[in-house]
Amino acid sequence: MKRFVIALTIGLAVSALASSNTSASVNDFRFSSFAADYYLRKDKAGRSEMEIKERLVAIFPDFDQNHGIERAIPTQYDNHPVNLTIQTVTDDYGRTLPYSTYNSGTSKVVRIGDPHTYVHGEQLYRITYTVHDVTRKLHNSDELYWNVNGTWWRQSFTSVSAKLHIPKELQQAYDGHAACYAGAALSNSSTYCTASADVQPNETIVSTTTTRQLNAGENLAFFTGFKAGTFKRYVKPPMPLWQKIIIPIALTIGVIWYIIVPVYAIAKGLKRWRLSGRDVEGKNTIVPEYLPPSGKSVLLASVILSDRLQNKAVSATIIDLSVRHYMKVYEIEKGQYELELAKDIGDLLPEEQRVVTMFFGSAPTLGDRVNLKDKSSLYTEIAELGRTIYDQTIGTGLMADTRKSQKHINLAGGLLLGFSIVTFSIFGIAVGIALLIIGNKMPARTLEGIELKEYLLGLKAYMQMAEAERIQQLQSPSGAERMPIDTTDNSTLIKLYERLLPYAILFGIETEWAGQFAHLYTAPPDWYSGTSPTFNAAYFAASLGSFSSSTSASFSPPTSSGGSSGGFSGAGGGGGGGGW
Repeated sequence: MKRFVIALTIGLAVSALASSNTSASVNDFRFSSFAADYYLRKDKAGRSEMEIKERLVAIFPDFDQNHGIERAIPTQYDNHPVNLTIQTVTDDYGRTLPYSTYNSGTSKVVRIGDPHTYVHGEQLYRITYTVHDVTRKLHNSDELYWNVNGTWWRQSFTSVSAKLHIPKELQQAYDGHAACYAGAALSNSSTYCTASADVQPNETIVSTTTTRQLNAGENLAFFTGFKAGTFKRYVKPPMPLWQKIIIPIALTIGVIWYIIVPVYAIAKGLKRWRLSGRDVEGKNTIVPEYLPPSGKSVLLASVILSDRLQNKAVSATIIDLSVRHYMKVYEIEKGQYELELAKDIGDLLPEEQRVVTMFFGSAPTLGDRVNLKDKSSLYTEIAELGRTIYDQTIGTGLMADTRKSQKHINLAGGLLLGFSIVTFSIFGIAVGIALLIIGNKMPARTLEGIELKEYLLGLKAYMQMAEAERIQQLQSPSGAERMPIDTTDNSTLIKLYERLLPYAILFGIETEWAGQFAHLYTAPPDWYSGTSPTFNAAYFAASLGSFSSSTSASFSPPTSSGGSSGGFSGAGGGGGGGGW
């Protein structure tokens, strides 16, 4: 599951980056005008119908960038379909332009242009289409409230105008009202537009136009009214016989899928977790410890503490190997670090050797130096290392082998989550997520694993003691039995505190811990070189904190973000578009 999440995160980040780069180029143009004519009429059933003729004048750059434009036209209004039909797409001379259409959410996108031809300078596009059921009942009247260009454009418009053509047979029903709104999404301001009605013998023309340029995301809308009952309302088509038969069957299947299957899945998942996914009972007594666990790497300690390899465990291992003089850390500038290989790695644990080769290559030689900013794409190797160490904890008896149960629960959770998203089952989605959480909680420690975890927690408890308490612990009879410590010898204390520094990074207390012993140095440590010309204990402590946070962040996979846009509330039409 972790591999899937990492891959999905990377995929989304790459996709978002590619999309951002593309949209930043093909959408870099403007429109000099957007003019539309709306021909309102009644259909045979007495419902409203409108033919719309749009004329867009785009100004493209002189270099090869755009093949044409895309026009996104909404296919729904007031919670019902408008039966959008594209009739013609031409230039200003009536010549048909190449175009294709595709659906995007509740819009139909008309892509105009030739993929093998670039357009430059001024280009004119005429789009004619029809829509139905464009009016709605409001109080004691029927209203037509319509967005002209829409708020989904990323281009500006020098001018936007619209003309509503009301035929002779509807003139008596027209209430003579004409209003307009212009501005950003949800705007109800008429400051930047004008509206008027011109009554002619065969038709009435309601005209509206902007009085300033519309920027990206801004729209022009118009409003008119008719006598109540002028247009018949949209009526949802009657349910066909086959639906009347299938609905009871679908309801039964729905009960099974939406309720019975999730309940059964969560019950089975919890049963598996209770049987094999919990740690064995330990002593539940944390005794302060002041020595790192013998024969265990910092990497393995991270897996025992957190059920997984944390990114900061790699940072902690770098410090651990540096303190042990296998590496040297150079702070070349604030937040930027280099590593130098200073000692043969043949006697290191296999996972520690793997960390070294991740940075220095498969055949490192003494004196090699690398800049950590050039090693920010190691997250896949770190993820693989984490799986290797997890398998190692099972092989050495620190963790129980729950991989099969974990795989089954994650598979069930993933399938349930995927199908529930497609079928909009909120309960199923919740249960699917719960199963994935249970699956990730399946790692179970054996008695030996619990003892190691409690030892590490004892180490943390010791490091969080006040200085006087720590000294007392070192001088206690039990402490002396483990390793005699001369608490008056600064060099001995420094060696002890340095050996615990990697674990301080694991526990998230590296800055505080470094600050506890930095004052003991009379000269900079031989494994760390800072940027300051004179050694400063406080700066040294802060630098170690900065090293841990910056390197841990650089070992993480990239993330992504997104956004959305809206339109004028209550109005039909509009939409938007862009270039391609």
